[in-house]
Amino acid sequence: MSNAQSPYTTPESTPQPNHQHNNPQLAPKASSVPKVMGILHIILAALGILLSITAFFSSKLMELMPKGITNLPEGYNELLEKSITYSYVDATVKIILGILLIIAGIKLLKYQSKGVKLSNIWAVIRIIWAVAIITFSYSNTVKMQQLLMANNPELSSALKIGNTIGLVSGILIVCIYPILSLILLNKSSVRKSLH
Repeated sequence: MSNAQSPYTTPESTPQPNHQHNNPQLAPKASSVPKVMGILHIILAALGILLSITAFFSSKLMELMPKGITNLPEGYNELLEKSITYSYVDATVKIILGILLIIAGIKLLKYQSKGVKLSNIWAVIRIIWAVAIITFSYSNTVKMQQLLMANNPELSSALKIGNTIGLVSGILIVCIYPILSLILLNKSSVRKSLH
């Protein structure tokens, strides 16, 4: 008797069962982008840190090379030292950025909104640093090659063209993932999945 509908109530006023709550298939599905990007962040960061450590020790070996060479053009050793310094600084910055990316990746795997913030910070710094370090390295490399190829201007010119192509393509390749990260992680559908 207690389940009988009162004659004073209308169908509209009767509480309706929440089918969306009872049926998980009707509930909004969380985006898989944070999880995928989190995994990619961690993998790429780990590889980047390993490569940066390798580059650090390679630069250390380069410091020993000029000592046994006496017929290098004047000013070459100074440019080489500058190039090695660039390598040290670049490796250090990449290790720091790699650690930041790993932290961002872990937070994305936990669907935390802070993962997006850290990813955005990493992406912006990574793009700016890529443009800066590749540009500085390009200028230094061209000067070194000009000194070595002073007696062969045609070859020096060809190398300069090759370096320019390498400069542009290098910047584009390095910036692809940061740009994708900025685009994918800042979609409204992705942000709604985070807490």
